[in-house]
Amino acid sequence: MEYCAGGSLHGYIRVKQKLKRNDLSGVFEAVVVGVANLLLAKGPGPGGFRLKVADFGFAQHLRLGQENTSVKGSPLYMAPEVLLKHCYDATADLWSIGVILYECLFGRAPYSSQTFQELVDKIRANRRIEIPKTVKISVECEDLLTRLLQRSPRDRISFEEFFKHAFLDLEHAPSEENLERAIGLINDAIELDKRQEYDAAYKLYCKGLQYFVPIIQAETCPNKKQILRQRVQTYLNRAEEIKHSFQSEPEPETSSSSSKSPQKPSARIQQIQRALQPSENYQQLLVLAASSPDLKSALEIGRQAELYALENKLDTALDSYKTALGALMPLLSAEPRGSRRRDLLHAQIVCWMEAAEQIKTVRSAQILEEMDAVATGYNCCVQ
Repeated sequence: MEYCAGGSLHGYIRVKQKLKRNDLSGVFEAVVVGVANLLLAKGPGPGGFRLKVADFGFAQHLRLGQENTSVKGSPLYMAPEVLLKHCYDATADLWSIGVILYECLFGRAPYSSQTFQELVDKIRANRRIEIPKTVKISVECEDLLTRLLQRSPRDRISFEEFFKHAFLDLEHAPSEENLERAIGLINDAIELDKRQEYDAAYKLYCKGLQYFVPIIQAETCPNKKQILRQRVQTYLNRAEEIKHSFQSEPEPETSSSSSKSPQKPSARIQQIQRALQPSENYQQLLVLAASSPDLKSALEIGRQAELYALENKLDTALDSYKTALGALMPLLSAEPRGSRRRDLLHAQIVCWMEAAEQIKTVRSAQILEEMDAVATGYNCCVQ
């Protein structure tokens, strides 16, 4: 048994008002393990703490699809269906995770109350939970929070979607398995690069970097960290070279002969033309957005972000993606379930969220490597 002298996470938040981004990431690594009382124990370094998932006295195991009616857990974190003594299943824990995230971000629970009766009255009032605008949060964070705090379990995010959500980014968590995956992606990118399939190579370079950056940040051995940084700088340089080549591709040479047959574009120019063409999903969605000026405007901003990214204006592209996604999220919630436009909109949001994550990964790698010597060349293969 371990004595956790730091108190509860709830008490810690009351003192700090809200958590910093780094602290928030650490909290959610523990929350994903299981929802329970969260305690603080002394950690490494001065003033350091480790989060402990503890005290399962009121906990019970529910399989997916299994229901219960008995009231368990701290009322402030209870899902509405639990608090109101309706049938509930394991998705009630997703609401509790949303309450913890909300509390970490804004310093209070969404239905903060002085008494149990006040809490019940607020739940019964069926008021929509508002996301405060006083604290700036990412589009991914707002999306996860909104989908967790859906009053109806049917509208709540699923466990599968939760674990795959971009805000948690558990897919790229540091591990030996992910290091091997990163190496494999980079080697595949190099092979595509050699075959002059530059568009596909660029995407794989970015996907590999998405795994490498968290691994570097988590590495504690200075020598290993330096080796990883040098490798990442090489891959980053090559990805940037490919990106710049979209802007500097020379015009195809025109034939001096009087032949009437048009000059066939080079394979590279054909790749650029394909990249400049909006996706079929986007084109279909734009047609269906004719009756919604707000949706059409947001889509056009997102499309402009794609073009900024092709021009290697990464910061501008990222800002445009954020603006577009910030406008599209509420519109997605308002779309009727099962409609064609909702399905297309959801797919477009996922696509642009992934594109924004790729840009953030490249920018993170640039920041990581700003203190290191630039490694040149790209004809490399990870051993």
